[in-house]
Amino acid sequence: MTSHWQPWGLLPDAVRTGRAQSEAVFGEDLFTHFAAHEQEGTRFAAAMSAMTRGVADDLADVITLRGDETVMDVGGAAGAFVQTLMARHPALRGAVLELPHLAKAAEESTAAAGLSERFTFVAGDFLDVVPPADVYLLKYVLHDWDDETAVRILRNCRAGLRPGGRVLVTELVIDPEESRGLPPLMDLNMLTLSNGGRERERAEFAELFEAAGLRLVGVTPSASLVSVVEGVAA
Repeated sequence: MTSHWQPWGLLPDAVRTGRAQSEAVFGEDLFTHFAAHEQEGTRFAAAMSAMTRGVADDLADVITLRGDETVMDVGGAAGAFVQTLMARHPALRGAVLELPHLAKAAEESTAAAGLSERFTFVAGDFLDVVPPADVYLLKYVLHDWDDETAVRILRNCRAGLRPGGRVLVTELVIDPEESRGLPPLMDLNMLTLSNGGRERERAEFAELFEAAGLRLVGVTPSASLVSVVEGVAA
């Protein structure tokens, strides 16, 4: 069975060419491969959920909510992030927008947490349409994509955003004055895995938001090194 880490073996080629090496390993881009190979896609989603559980509490500590919103975890795999927020806010309604093959994992995970009555799984593709919500969570989503596609995703969120709503992007934010640590390493990771994907600076997020009809209102770091980049309707 192949692994999404295998393109790292071709890191020198990625650096020389500026192109991801997923196609050299899988014969297609990473997400097309996962969509066509359900077992591998499910395993990747489980890995992302495990990573989320490692940072979800730290992120929840710096996210302020009224507590009665509908919060949609866009591309949220099994929903570990939104489940953390639901557990903290008993009136919060949570949803995950994901590809259909992840429905079972999301519903089982939510049931195990005792949150099924307030949870909805929405089968779909955030590149096409994002259903209405008060708050959108995009955790480790935009860094997978080039600027054009990232703006497309944000525009879809803007189209569904309810009045007074917010878009919360949770990612590593590059400090242009710092070349050490995890963010630059993850930037290399995205270079290797995803054509056009990368970690971004605050100013780059602001440009993406503006192009999508949003306005960046703040970047809040968490204890986990992942920051919350907040946008509202422009």
